[in-house]
Amino acid sequence: MVVMIYAYESIFCGLHGINTGGVFEVENEAEANDIGREMASDVIEGYSHIFEDYDPEEVEEGIEWEVWPVRDNTELS
Repeated sequence: MVVMIYAYESIFCGLHGINTGGVFEVENEAEANDIGREMASDVIEGYSHIFEDYDPEEVEEGIEWEVWPVRDNTELS
């Protein structure tokens, strides 16, 4: 199945460009969630200078992502 994944952090809720997204072909929802979790962690790492004053556990708990299915008849090219 093809999904759109939007990953961000909950401190700024993806504002100010602190987010990422993409379209992926996955086997199941669990795989999509794994990709989303990794993308959200990468967002935090990419902006680590912003989050240096926050508790690392709080930041790790604050990663978020959303997964939306794309029509079944759509293929990646």
